[in-house]
Amino acid sequence: MRSADRAFAFSLRRSAAAWHWSVDEAGMVVASGSASSRALAAALIIREICSRSRPHAASSIEQAA
Repeated sequence: MRSADRAFAFSLRRSAAAWHWSVDEAGMVVASGSASSRALAAALIIREICSRSRPHAASSIEQAA
């Protein structure tokens, strides 16, 4: 997946009773974890990618409030 000038890769695999997920940026793991369901793991991946592709978005929302 590409976002602007950043390239992200992600993985999602079954590990025992949980799903293990990870997000890579420029070949380095920037986030990883486990989730009880594949849907939850996918949501965590999407959140991580969005937060890294728009780091200024949260601060501009806070300033507007």
